[in-house]
Amino acid sequence: MEATELEQQMLELSDALREDEWRTKAFCDFEQEMARFDNGEIDEETFVQFLEQREELILQTLHEYQQSSVLPHEVSAESVVAHRLLTKGMQAWLQGVQLVLKDEVDEGLLEIEAGNRLLVAVQRLNLRVQAQQLPPR
Repeated sequence: MEATELEQQMLELSDALREDEWRTKAFCDFEQEMARFDNGEIDEETFVQFLEQREELILQTLHEYQQSSVLPHEVSAESVVAHRLLTKGMQAWLQGVQLVLKDEVDEGLLEIEAGNRLLVAVQRLNLRVQAQQLPPR
């Protein structure tokens, strides 16, 4: 299967994920902090600190990922698609956090959801590749 076809397949999968499939711990933790802020359990400064820490974590993870190298024999349609979707997913998370920092909460959450869906699709693709590499029983 070529990369373009596989990427389209993975994008369709990310769009079709049920809520219980794409709502990861990271997303739920983010939502919980937002709820704590909305309910007055934490002040704005604490919430902004949380957002900035999340932003820094995403930037650091993205930077570390971009610094990693791929050996020529590791390049495949799957690795190309995983790279694209992982990068898009992390960038969507980053953009979502930045939107929330600008008080554009609804737009930010939609962007974070889109990013999370892509990251879950990458996990599914990785599992599929691993299953294909297992020796037959």
